[in-house]
Amino acid sequence: MPLSLSAGDMTRIRRLERVTKVIPNGPFSYSSTLPNNSITRTFVLACIDPRFAYALEQYLDQTYAQGGSSYDLFILAGASMGGNLTGNTATPPPGNTVPTCAIVSSGNNWRVALKNHIQVAITLHNVTQIVIIDHLNCGAYVACNGATGGDQNRQLHEDQFDALKAYINGESFFANTTGTATLGSVIFSTITGYYFDGVAADDSTNMRNIADGSLRTPPISEPKGTNSGAKVLVLGCIDPRYSAVMTSFLTQYKGVQFIYDLFILAGASLGANQSYTTLSAFPAPRAVGNRGSYPNNVLADGAANIGNLGRSWGPTFFDHLSVARLLHNISEVWVFDHLDCGAYKLILSGTTNAFDNTNGPHITEMEKLKKFIDKYTNGYDPLNTSQYSLAFKGFIIGETGRIENVINDEDGIKIETNWFGSSRIRNPASTQTDLMAFRRADYITQVQPLDMTANQNTTGISQQNLTELCGCSSKTLLPRDTICRT
Repeated sequence: MPLSLSAGDMTRIRRLERVTKVIPNGPFSYSSTLPNNSITRTFVLACIDPRFAYALEQYLDQTYAQGGSSYDLFILAGASMGGNLTGNTATPPPGNTVPTCAIVSSGNNWRVALKNHIQVAITLHNVTQIVIIDHLNCGAYVACNGATGGDQNRQLHEDQFDALKAYINGESFFANTTGTATLGSVIFSTITGYYFDGVAADDSTNMRNIADGSLRTPPISEPKGTNSGAKVLVLGCIDPRYSAVMTSFLTQYKGVQFIYDLFILAGASLGANQSYTTLSAFPAPRAVGNRGSYPNNVLADGAANIGNLGRSWGPTFFDHLSVARLLHNISEVWVFDHLDCGAYKLILSGTTNAFDNTNGPHITEMEKLKKFIDKYTNGYDPLNTSQYSLAFKGFIIGETGRIENVINDEDGIKIETNWFGSSRIRNPASTQTDLMAFRRADYITQVQPLDMTANQNTTGISQQNLTELCGCSSKTLLPRDTICRT
C-alpha cells in the first residue's frame, strides 16, 4: 500500500479488505431481514470526533459483531467528560470534574440526556455493561477542562471517567421489565474505560486502557483522520438492529466516508422534536413532565414507569450541531429514521404494541426537524454567532434494511434516491448485503479466473477485477493487495 495515501484513502482500502474474497457473479438479490436486538448487552459511549470514527468501528466490530453480539451506541462530545456536563457557564471551573461548560446550552444538561438513554437501553435491550471510549487531542476537553497542549494528558481522561463511573454506579435506574428503582452498581456488572491516543499530526491511533495507558488486549491500531473537519452531521437512532445498515451506508458512500460527525437519539428526528412544543417557542424546551405537542408521549411524564424522559434530548442534539459547526465546519445534516421504532411507538401512540410501518410519520418529523434547524442556524446558535445554512437530507431504513432518501433539498452531496446495504459492525450480515455495500463504494469488483498460462486449469482459482472509479483504465486485473492509483 503506497505510503502517500491519505488517512481517508487508507480507511476506505481497509474497509474494502474486510469484504469476503469471493465475489459471486450474477445479479444482487436482497431477501434477508434484519436480526432482532435480543442479544444486546453493552451500552457504548463515545465521542463525536470523526477522526477516530474508523478506529471506533473496528473496536465495535471486533469486540461485538464477530462474537455474534450487539450493543447500543450513544455519542457525546468528550465522551466521559460529556457525560459529566450538567449545565452552562461562561468560565469553565478548574479541577478534574466539569459540572458545567460553555458548549452546553443555557439550561441544558448532557448528563440527563445520557442517563435517559442508558435507561432506554436497559428497558428495551437489557444492557448490563457500559464501555466509555475517550480520545486524546479532544476539542471538548480543551474547551471545558482547561486542557493545554492539544489535550495529551491521559490523567484528565481517567479523572473524568472515574467521576462518570461513580455517578452511574450511584444513580438509580429502573431495572429491565420490573419498574423497580435499582442502583447502577447492581444493574451493571462492569463499566470499562478506553481511549484512543495520538497527537494531531499522527496518521494512526492505538486503543489504550484509560486506567494506566496500557495497550488494550487484543491491540487495535487503525488510521486516524486529519483535523480538517467533517461535511455531515448524522443523526441516527439508538436501536442496534438498524444502526448496522446506517453505518455501512455512511462508511461506504462516496463523499461521506470517514468525514461525518455522528450523533444518536432514541427516535432520531422524533427524539429531538419531542423536546419542544412549537416552532415559535423553539429553542426553549418544553416544561418538565409536559407532553408538549405529543399528547400520547408516555416518556415525557413518567407514564412508561421508567422515569421522566426526553426534555434534554433536543437541546443536546442542537448543542452537538453547534459544536460540529464550530469545530468541524459541517455543511449539512443527514437524519436516519427507521421503521418499527420503539421510540416512535411510545411517543406517538403511547404503547410499544402500536404499529410503525409507514414512512408518513417519519417524513413529518424530519420536515419538522428541518424547520427547527433552519431557525437555529439563523441567530439562535450561541457558539456560531454568524448566521449560516445547512443542507438537509432525510432517510428511512425499512424493516428489510432498505434505505430510502425521502427528503432532499438538493444542496450539498449528491446522492442516489435508494440504496441497499448492511455491514458487520453490529450484527453478522449476509454476504450478499456486504457485497452490495462493497460495490457501492469507490471501487467496482468482479471475479475472473486467474489464467497464468494458456493451458493451466483454473478451476477454483480466481482473482479480483478491481477497478477504481477514477482515471484508471477499466477492467484492470489487480492482486488483492494492490490498488490502482492515478
